Amino acid sequence: MFSLSHFKKSEAIKSGIIAFLFKCLGLVAAFGFNYIIAKHYGAAITGNYFLASNVIIVGYTISTYGYQNTVLKVVSANFILKNFRVVAKAINSSLITSFILSIIVIVLLFALGNVFENYLFHTPGLALRIKILAASVTFTTVALIGSEYLRGIDRLKRSFFVRDFATPIISFVTLFAFIAFHSFNELNIYYATLVGCGVVCILTLFFIYQSLADFKKLPTNNADFKFSETNGMSWNFFVISMMGTVARWNDLFFIGIFCGAADVGIYGIAKRSAYLISFFAYAVNNVVAPKFAQYKANHEMDKLKRLYKKSIIFLSIIVVPPLIVLIVFNKSILHLFGNEFVNGSTVFILMILGQLFNVVTGPCNSLLSMVGYDKLLRNATLIFTISAVVGTFFAVKYYGIVGAAVVNFLFMTISNLYNFAVIVRNIYIKNEYKYE
Repeated sequence: MFSLSHFKKSEAIKSGIIAFLFKCLGLVAAFGFNYIIAKHYGAAITGNYFLASNVIIVGYTISTYGYQNTVLKVVSANFILKNFRVVAKAINSSLITSFILSIIVIVLLFALGNVFENYLFHTPGLALRIKILAASVTFTTVALIGSEYLRGIDRLKRSFFVRDFATPIISFVTLFAFIAFHSFNELNIYYATLVGCGVVCILTLFFIYQSLADFKKLPTNNADFKFSETNGMSWNFFVISMMGTVARWNDLFFIGIFCGAADVGIYGIAKRSAYLISFFAYAVNNVVAPKFAQYKANHEMDKLKRLYKKSIIFLSIIVVPPLIVLIVFNKSILHLFGNEFVNGSTVFILMILGQLFNVVTGPCNSLLSMVGYDKLLRNATLIFTISAVVGTFFAVKYYGIVGAAVVNFLFMTISNLYNFAVIVRNIYIKNEYKYE
């Protein structure tokens, strides 16, 4: 039976610790998955997988349409007020709409597969690989929205399980099984990914159904909810999410166009390995984001500011040791994947330093979104992303993967410092909050 005891402090701390462990284990599994691909298949095939995966990432970013953030914000605020009817309508409406969008995206991927293969990346076989992964657009869309819904109702353990742990561990085990039975077909990488996404989608739907069944047993307020009222909010979140996706992965696309699949593999391994340091920020963000929304709904802004400050202090303390380890042993870490990946050591270091600013400025994006500055965040993200894309285009064209890493570092540094400055100026100094 579901109960509101999730809000007790001891339960929140326990959930946060377990969720954090899920994130750590998920990262280990993801690292192992990338290790198997790089070690057994080499840089070129690894690069092909990253290119196909990035196309899919853009696909499910479109199909979610910002609903994952909208659901988190609406569900968090109404759950604490016991508006369970609103909570149910929010998740149901979002899932139905995003499912329809995902089907449209899949159709487009099938139609444009040959364009990616023959005219954009000039990579034989890429169209087939994109088509194999296409179904994961729907699977991942459901998992992303569902995990944010679970966060909104304070089921952090389940949220982290489906989003951060289950997919990489199932994909890793599936791919490992292929290798163990001496099946080295390159397409096994894609099948393993599809299996992981599909299983997690089913688990997510089960958790959602279970929670909605529990809500029916609880007394609820009579507040109503119109899904159309969230369109503006979802659009803002969609722009932010899409710009974030473009900013995060456009470098791999340009490397695929100008440099080739092998360089995509080298750069992708360096980037994904460096992003290990960001899991601290990501894990903390998953815990504090729904709390930001709840404090905002109750006008408890002093608590909100204290929570953000504690998040920064916590992240700053725990991030320095692994940062030093990654920088000092950068070549040894990359050598684990194969000799050719050591060529990405400079990229690796620049990526780590960029992630440092992402971590020590705290959960800026979540705070700004939950406090009503989503439009400002949208506009700033749009400007920074366009600048990053233009800069990356020329940097990759003339300087290769190192040029891409430099632009990525500048983007991460400047954008996070700007968001941090907005928070300090508007929230801490001026005490300006926007109550919709």
